[in-house]
Amino acid sequence: MKLILEQWEKKIFGRGGAKSISQFIKAMVAKHNDLLAFVDSALGANKSSPDRTFCKLVLTPIGPVEATAVPEKVIDDILTLVNNVVSTSPEHYTDFYLLIADVAIAIGCGWKTEVSDKWPLLWSTDWDIAKVVFTDKVASSVRSSLKQVHEIVEYSLTFETWLTKFFKDVGIDYYVSKDWEGFTIIMAGQMIYAKCDCGKHLKTCPKACVSKCCQPRHNLINWDPNVCKLPAFIMQAVKGSADDLKSTINELSSSMLYPTLIHGRLAIIDKLYKICHCCNEKYYGEACTKNAQFDPTKTKLKNQSWLLQIPKQHFENITQNFAPPRQIRNIEVEESDDWLTVFERENTTLILYCNPKREKGGCDNYYDATLNNCPLCGIERSQRLSKLTIYKKL
Repeated sequence: MKLILEQWEKKIFGRGGAKSISQFIKAMVAKHNDLLAFVDSALGANKSSPDRTFCKLVLTPIGPVEATAVPEKVIDDILTLVNNVVSTSPEHYTDFYLLIADVAIAIGCGWKTEVSDKWPLLWSTDWDIAKVVFTDKVASSVRSSLKQVHEIVEYSLTFETWLTKFFKDVGIDYYVSKDWEGFTIIMAGQMIYAKCDCGKHLKTCPKACVSKCCQPRHNLINWDPNVCKLPAFIMQAVKGSADDLKSTINELSSSMLYPTLIHGRLAIIDKLYKICHCCNEKYYGEACTKNAQFDPTKTKLKNQSWLLQIPKQHFENITQNFAPPRQIRNIEVEESDDWLTVFERENTTLILYCNPKREKGGCDNYYDATLNNCPLCGIERSQRLSKLTIYKKL
């Protein structure tokens, strides 16, 4: 089977072959019909089903290096897992062969050990090549996530230029392969071995947790193919959500990438702004100047999250009162078409949030914690305290 795969690789990529094992696996999935036809032609009458043949083909390059053949038990169990997903949640994997490849990669990295523990010794441990493919997927997710970060925080530099400067602040030379590879290998290893040290814990964590992170989505063993594809699981671990970052900035704070962003002077900032009760538009300062009927007691405070890259000369000022710096919250910013002005902390007061999701209702307003009722809707005070910080321009 290895010889047939080598011949097919030359057919697809030329004499030099694929640039990486990940590129080769991707081609096997994308061109599975061509691959299966090539195998049938090489073997003559192939009695195995296309599913079994493809599973064996995928396992051949990513399985244990010392293995000479793929055990039938391994193929049986992987196809059982795959068929269970297809019968339960067919909408998540429209490509059956992609699911086979993802399950094979994940199980080679220690996923579903209750299944692999029953395999022959050589196959019951982690497979080095499978971990290489998984690490490449993590690297792709990191780069994609940083590209979305760049679109939010940087208006003048190209992505490649900004990325180089960002990693320089972090202490990584992006153009030195060992530095970049080491960074992604560490993150992939943290997912594979449940060793994430991002510092984020679940709200339900009993505070007796001995781990540096108890986020289940940062651990490969918690991947459920009935819920999402493997690349989507990796992406939500890396940046907090598989969706576009512009709509999920708050999720980034619980991601594996966020501690690195902090070192690059990036922070999630809560922007508190005011809504005029007359024109229903944002305003800054003491009053909305557009309306003579303006009444400050009817102003609604709203909250919006921003991702900002803080200039070096101001970063220490902003972060010195926070430990760790990833807890920066409630920095007010002014916005225009293409710039943001950051404000520095002067004093902090407590406010309450009138939560519309409460059983008693609410109006989505923030108000002074000394009041017993929301000044806008009259609902009695909630128990959720927030910090409202007053700022001056930097």
